[in-house]
Amino acid sequence: MIDQIVVDARDLTRVFGTSPPRTAIEGVDLRVHSAEFVAVFGPSGSGKSTLLSIVGGLDTGYRGTATLLGRDLAAMSDRELSRLRGAHVGFVFQAFHLLDHLSVLDNVLVPSLFHPRSASMDDAREALRKVGLHDRMSDPTTALSGGQRQRVAIARAIAHRPALLICDEPTGNLDADTAAQIIDIFTSLNRDDGATVLCATHDTRIAEAASRTIELRDGRVVAAEVSP
Repeated sequence: MIDQIVVDARDLTRVFGTSPPRTAIEGVDLRVHSAEFVAVFGPSGSGKSTLLSIVGGLDTGYRGTATLLGRDLAAMSDRELSRLRGAHVGFVFQAFHLLDHLSVLDNVLVPSLFHPRSASMDDAREALRKVGLHDRMSDPTTALSGGQRQRVAIARAIAHRPALLICDEPTGNLDADTAAQIIDIFTSLNRDDGATVLCATHDTRIAEAASRTIELRDGRVVAAEVSP
């Protein structure tokens, strides 16, 4: 596999509000290469979600520079950012954001309604197989447990084979055993499929599973290390 810089962010600063202003992150650098599993680790309020929103093209109100797949995010229009996300980024959040009136399979296919380059039916079925839900495709999501619903959300995020999988506290709503299953899925996607995973978390088990960990506190990087 050819090594590629997927994310390259330099001196990122994001300030919210004016009276008084609140600095979410300040002077943060982040570089993610293809096939890495990077955990952005830190307590609630440390700036993890803000950082992921910027490098994922969701938040444009920052200072500094951020490129995704070599493209300068600040130079892109909202439509261009939407196309970039739809074609190359998969998102997994703490909340599952599923449509309960749709089946498991249809939930995975929802992005294809908005982005022509999103997953096909075969892609969606393969993604559900990877997360162990190939036998629940026709079920309503309301019939699933919390861990299974998160697996549907992961399948939706990976079905179009994104260049970057961004996960924001993906185990935050799950019990310990279910969270361990989700972590195993991310590890397998990275190890077996070469998926590039960038995960914000306060879960030490995700940090231990990642190939590299960046620790944020009060909006600044305080430590960066390679996991064993």
